[in-house]
Amino acid sequence: MNIKHLNISILTFSLLLVFGVSMSTAAIQSGVKTAKITPAKPQEVLYRLTSTDLESLKNSLAQINLHMREGAGKAKPKIKVVIHGSGAKFFYKEGMDTELKYMVDWFLAENVKFRLCKICQETFGINMNALPKGFSKVENQ
Repeated sequence: MNIKHLNISILTFSLLLVFGVSMSTAAIQSGVKTAKITPAKPQEVLYRLTSTDLESLKNSLAQINLHMREGAGKAKPKIKVVIHGSGAKFFYKEGMDTELKYMVDWFLAENVKFRLCKICQETFGINMNALPKGFSKVENQ
């Protein structure tokens, strides 16, 4: 059979063809059963910060932030940050770097748990009361 004999334009024929294919595809898809989606368990992540200078410390926190944002839309990871070494002095409320304070406040608001290694606290004489609310002491991790 020749299309010219049917007096159907190529455009009309193309539209009918596309419409027919899309309808048949919809009919096939409607019969497909969807799997029951179970929510993912939140990932538990422990970070150890051993930075001894302020810039390295802020870079480490920025990397943790990227990890948190990478999983956006998925189950939010439960994050704990354990601070080791003399870098803990940068977290003192009094005189804390403005950018670091902003980062710490944001992390605390996101339920990130900050811990200070007990041995480091004793070794470097870190006063837990001088740290922001939400920091706690932890045995060696």
